[in-house]
Amino acid sequence: LVGNSFRLADSFDEHVAPTFVCGDRSSSKHKMPKAPSELFEACDSSGGPFPHGESFGEFAKWATTGELQRYFAQKGWRCMTHLAAPEPEGKQRTPDFLSGVSSALEQNSHTFVRPVGHVITKASRDSRLLARLRMSRPSEYAGRGAPDETSNYLLVRSDREGKVIWVPPEIVNTFDHPGQVLMVLEASDGTGDVIVIRVPSMDLRFPMERRWVCSKTLRERSQTVHRNIDMYQAKREMIKAACEKKVNVQKRSGDDDIESATNAGQEERDKEQASKLKKTETMIACEFEVSQHRRGLPDGYREPIFVRRNGFVLRLTKVAPTSVERRSTSNWYKAVLMDAFPEVKALATGSKQETKDRALARLMNLYLPMEIIDGSGDTIRSYIKGYVSCLRRKEPPPVSATAAGSQELPLVRQGILPLEKLWMKHRIVICVSVLTMHGCEDVPAGKLRIRGRLGDQETEAACLSVANSDPTNADSVGCVRLYAALELAAQIPGPCKLRIEVLEEEALGDSVLGTALLDIEDRWYLLEIRSLRMRTQPDFLAQKRWPTTTLHLASELPEVDPLQRARGRSPCIEPTLPKENLVEGEGFEPICPPGGCLPIELFDLTRRVDGIEQSVGSLRACVDLRLADTERPMPLAVEALSSFEVRVKIPRITNIQVFKDGERNDLFISATLTIIDLYGQVYERKVNTDTHKYAVNTATFNYQFVFPVNAPAQVVQIEFGVWDEDKITGEDVVYFPKVLALDEEMRVAFQRKKQGSEEPVQLYKTVLFDDWEGRVQAPVPCRKRCCQLCCACCCSCIVPRQLPDAKRHARVEVEVEIVTAEEALRNPVEEGQYRVPDGRFSVVTAAMQPGNTAQMLIGPKRLRLCRNFCLCCGLPSVCVALLLVVAYLLSQMGLTDVILRA
Repeated sequence: LVGNSFRLADSFDEHVAPTFVCGDRSSSKHKMPKAPSELFEACDSSGGPFPHGESFGEFAKWATTGELQRYFAQKGWRCMTHLAAPEPEGKQRTPDFLSGVSSALEQNSHTFVRPVGHVITKASRDSRLLARLRMSRPSEYAGRGAPDETSNYLLVRSDREGKVIWVPPEIVNTFDHPGQVLMVLEASDGTGDVIVIRVPSMDLRFPMERRWVCSKTLRERSQTVHRNIDMYQAKREMIKAACEKKVNVQKRSGDDDIESATNAGQEERDKEQASKLKKTETMIACEFEVSQHRRGLPDGYREPIFVRRNGFVLRLTKVAPTSVERRSTSNWYKAVLMDAFPEVKALATGSKQETKDRALARLMNLYLPMEIIDGSGDTIRSYIKGYVSCLRRKEPPPVSATAAGSQELPLVRQGILPLEKLWMKHRIVICVSVLTMHGCEDVPAGKLRIRGRLGDQETEAACLSVANSDPTNADSVGCVRLYAALELAAQIPGPCKLRIEVLEEEALGDSVLGTALLDIEDRWYLLEIRSLRMRTQPDFLAQKRWPTTTLHLASELPEVDPLQRARGRSPCIEPTLPKENLVEGEGFEPICPPGGCLPIELFDLTRRVDGIEQSVGSLRACVDLRLADTERPMPLAVEALSSFEVRVKIPRITNIQVFKDGERNDLFISATLTIIDLYGQVYERKVNTDTHKYAVNTATFNYQFVFPVNAPAQVVQIEFGVWDEDKITGEDVVYFPKVLALDEEMRVAFQRKKQGSEEPVQLYKTVLFDDWEGRVQAPVPCRKRCCQLCCACCCSCIVPRQLPDAKRHARVEVEVEIVTAEEALRNPVEEGQYRVPDGRFSVVTAAMQPGNTAQMLIGPKRLRLCRNFCLCCGLPSVCVALLLVVAYLLSQMGLTDVILRA
């Protein structure tokens, strides 16, 4: 379904929705997670050293994930999470060792669901883990050839303290549709909130509704990005405070010499401050940069990372809006009623109308259209609904005067003839959440609105987004994102036909793109019957009601070490189960979970053309019904976009060892911003720095790029390229491009703005360029062969050796700052050079630094070659000349004959 524009209108139902499976929940081992001692039993836990003189068991109990990662990395193991067993790096191990590792990694396939009475507390870090389920194939395709189970797992965690008051009965170990209640919690923070945890939807086609982001891989963690941002900002503030303190001390000294300081002295202090800031930035870059090349490990980009079966690979975290998880269906009646109506569940392939008729058979067997002509001659279209039954009576009933006479029925003017003998009056509220429209042949280009009509009542709502008219985006052709919400009040019985119209604003007025119809009255009474059925249906109660009897449970809360608590840590306590205690235990009564949410459904959109109703597509929406005096259900929330400005500074590039023009480059750096927003639209912008002429080893730019970005977004990344400018042959690639991902940084900036903070997000990155054309190094001739032609000394002097690939990697220093649009308006910056770059070629620098100028013009290797050649060839000449001079001087002094005779 993902990436196929023709499948966007398909419902994410039992055909494609995965099933989550737990082991035998009656067993105690499937009621709690694995303990750290079980996960790390196959690792080499000896040797230490451990902080504060701890043993390995105490260290694993209190260690953070980063400490575990560093400890196991010293022993050649990879441990990215404390929730999974680590595995050794590489694959060169003995068979006996590998068999032990495979058995240890089997611990990662453990599944569990916490029982009733479990307490979530900060005193135990793993008490927040509530369930771990294994993802399996959709229930419809279970047992059809391929293995049902996958290597993907769903982990449920709670950040609020509380207790579990309901879980499904132990006979239930599969959860096969989104929105199914998985667990119910009661908060213990004094609010008394009841938190319902539902099975999440894995539909990835609509990021505006739910998004899953990568929070951890085999080499990186999102928490590391957050800490780097905070630490970089803290160090910048510390340097700023130290400089301000130094200035204040100088002002308080009252020395007249300070007040009469010369401009040269001020420039010296500015240089000192800039040098200190530069050293700190370099230290931060060296501290934060994770170079897998230095460690000799594959990074997963250029070189693959070997992963064993059941080994940890990555973790995806849901960062969706606070919306209720719902299932998606094209048959509302089957999805809503199949749990309480066995006759509906038996219809495996029944159509929507057949399912509706089967469900209404016990409630309504009379459903006929009628036309009534009033006194003015107008025709009123109406319906007559009800239930007709025939009873055998011993005596005929008396003729009612009301039936014999003519009496005007109420509500005839509204087009409905209710039978109040069967139904009761209710005041209800209809909540409509319109999501997307599909199958549009003509993609609308104007603003869209949604209008709801029910009898004489009418309401409208503007859409959050407009139609996507980008024909190059295959994921959104024929799909229009609407995201609008409506509310209407109604009386049951009463006007029952709800019309949902999609309007497009045009110059001459609004045009109706399509209309969807649904019967509110039928749905309301079916929901009422379902509510009664749920209380009396034995099969339903067996699947939902738990516990079977009242339980008095008490959980043992661990004691917290004050020293470790002061360090801001919570331990990994050995998991235990709540124990039954009739005296001190808390009572848990048998209860049923809250009812499931109404699903997201697909409505047929029609439009009248030349008096004929024609199908124009489908509308994806959700309709909630509630009593007027009850709490409003949580709608499908959609995050509003926020505007930001990304400022990227590129001071310099160092260690250039690849050249296109002899031994120099006319170097410039390109930056291409790529954004994929939540609607699937792709935005790209490419900008270049100015050119550093005659760049040899280092090129300086001091250039700043400014990019407008809307968040949240699916992808935010900048691709940096290093190029050599050539006006004749065109641009040449010096180093292949590298991508700097800013997804996590943009999420941090978005969360800060949601919390009301306009604090910018700043970070310092070093982009490593380690790939270029012809990177495979040619073999260097051996010294012995060279010695056959020349001496070893001259060989090393005249023919310099080529550097290995590891020392030819160029580094670009990048400083990124993400500010809000409001802050960008208050403190604007211009794109271009923010400071004059140094090290550029000019007449002044050529006169002041002739050596550097020669190296820049002819190249460092050629300059070295000329110098070595002059040394090798000029030194014997100088020696011969000196001998001739000495001989000449001796001959002039008449000492030549004496020396020869001697």
